[in-house]
Amino acid sequence: MKCLFQPDQKRVYRQTLSKIVIFIVLFFLGGIVTKYIGRQEMRPRIKSANVTEIEEGTLFGENGEITFEGKNFQDIVAVYLNDEWQKDVQAYCDTTESMRIEIPAKFWEKSGEFSVRVERKINAEESIMSNKWTFDVKPIDEEETPIITKIVPEVIECTGEPNKILTIYGKNIQDGDFILAEGVEKEYYVNEDGSCSFLIDFSEYWDKDTLNLCVAKGFHGYPTKNVSKYFLVDIKKRKKPELEYNWLQGNAFIRSSKEIEGNLYTEDLLKLLEQSYNEGYRVFEMNLDFTSDCVLICSVYNNEDPTNVNRGFEEYEIHNLDKSLAQLKEKSFHNTEDFWEICSFLKKNKNAYIIVNVDDKDVNFLYEVFSYITNDTSHIDESILKRLIVQVYNRKMYEQIMQIYPFKSVIYNLKETSDTNEEIISFIQEEGIQAVAISSSQVEDQLLLNSLNDSGCKIYFDSTNSQEYAEFLANKGIYGFYTTAFEKSKEMEERINKKRENYIFLRKNGIDINEMVKTDETYDEKVKQNYLTFLSYLDDLKSKRYVICISVKDEAFPLLTDEVRNKLSTLGLDGTAINDYKMSYGAVIDEGRVQKEIVSKESIELDYETEQGVGIHVGSAHFEKGNYSSIVIDGVEYSKNSRGLNIVVYDKMKRNVVDSICFDTYANYIVLN
Repeated sequence: MKCLFQPDQKRVYRQTLSKIVIFIVLFFLGGIVTKYIGRQEMRPRIKSANVTEIEEGTLFGENGEITFEGKNFQDIVAVYLNDEWQKDVQAYCDTTESMRIEIPAKFWEKSGEFSVRVERKINAEESIMSNKWTFDVKPIDEEETPIITKIVPEVIECTGEPNKILTIYGKNIQDGDFILAEGVEKEYYVNEDGSCSFLIDFSEYWDKDTLNLCVAKGFHGYPTKNVSKYFLVDIKKRKKPELEYNWLQGNAFIRSSKEIEGNLYTEDLLKLLEQSYNEGYRVFEMNLDFTSDCVLICSVYNNEDPTNVNRGFEEYEIHNLDKSLAQLKEKSFHNTEDFWEICSFLKKNKNAYIIVNVDDKDVNFLYEVFSYITNDTSHIDESILKRLIVQVYNRKMYEQIMQIYPFKSVIYNLKETSDTNEEIISFIQEEGIQAVAISSSQVEDQLLLNSLNDSGCKIYFDSTNSQEYAEFLANKGIYGFYTTAFEKSKEMEERINKKRENYIFLRKNGIDINEMVKTDETYDEKVKQNYLTFLSYLDDLKSKRYVICISVKDEAFPLLTDEVRNKLSTLGLDGTAINDYKMSYGAVIDEGRVQKEIVSKESIELDYETEQGVGIHVGSAHFEKGNYSSIVIDGVEYSKNSRGLNIVVYDKMKRNVVDSICFDTYANYIVLN
């Protein structure tokens, strides 16, 4: 057979075929290499970390957070620690070149090492892993553990100072370690002898009996768990002051220094005091502040810093600087006086008192003010200090001032408190405080007002110029008022006293009435008479000839006083049965004995038949379960079906119903008959 190709042609063919194969192979290899190189360019790469070394237990950053620098930190979908995916660990990428990762404590609490890798999502099907970054966790060198041998002073004396200096002596304590007071890091300086001194703020120890201190070894700027033994510093508390409240008797009205309803004093402050004193006022509220020339002043102002008011000082180039006493006294709109002049007024008028008020609650400022008052005894004697009533706004303020000097009287102003009612009552009882001031935000809290009155504390309202409103407040248990406009008169005091006496009468009998103001001038007397009628009526029911049927409608609990409950008990009833709101109640008494008595949160129905064959049905439902009262005798409804205790009396001798009545024991003992 003849060959189609010559030898040279065969060689050329083979060479061409080889080139084609090589080209195809190189083409595919090129694609693979290009794809690989492209993927490598997209791969996240960790180049450095802000933490270079770790000692076991070192809390680096915030919550064990490490910051990594590198590239391609975007679309990170997973974090791997020690090559295991951590589903609860997330990478926070601030930029494509920086990311933060919170490392769980289990990876750095013990010595060893851990590695970090992250995974980036490239597309819907593909992702790529970063390089691995490894950290070495070094064991604690116990020989370098800090040791506290002494702290000076050994006892913190409570003197009201804004801060105290403490010095730690010990071993293995050096610059870069961490001093912790009650777990809070303190800034300190190292003394020449190697001891370390730092400040403790008043707020850190005023309410403690001991202060807990320790030193933590530092490692590259972070505290470690290589910590000294805890050292306790005792805190010497002040002696509990014996408070006196002679000024309370007969002083229901306090001449306030605040602007109330547009009433702002414009006359000379000393003249105002003398005028108010002649009107019968004996207690005066004064605001304390310092002038630019460091004079302590009393002032009357419109809720502004009297030393720093721009209004009226346009001629001064710099308006935001405190003013001197001379500058302030030049301006008639601002009433200010040297504190020592006010003390002269007290020295002259032996039965006058000043409530000293400081609006700035900063511990440094309070210390300056009250140290100024009590340290310079050449201006003020002990008898005058006894007539300074300190107005405090919280426990911390009270503690600081009483540590500076044990003032004899305190009024606790509640307008800024965040304490609960229970905490307020506990505080005043512990310290023997007998006067509090409230604002409009506490007026509607009748439970608080009742609790304060029950504790024996006098309540003042801060502030009002309305006599009508004062009478309303007195009827809620308020004892006195801060005011700028009351012209004291015997008639006004008698009206307010009458309202207050009404509250005391009602409260004494356990009555809690929220709406006390009525247009009827004789309302107070009617409430008392209704109450006394009710008590007398219960006494009259004590007879074996009566069958007594009782049913509650709506609500009966609030005004069931101890006296009323005792009366019910003498009838054989359970006087404590109705012990909460929203309770239905029914009872039948016959032959001087309780035959039926039911109390429930649900509606109730009960039936009874007398020995004479008289059929009785009693039904009761509080407001949420039907709101009705029913007392049916021999098929006839006799209940008044009104709010409170509905009572029907059947006379077995007369063989008929002799009375049907209702006493409203929810609000005011109104009698329906």
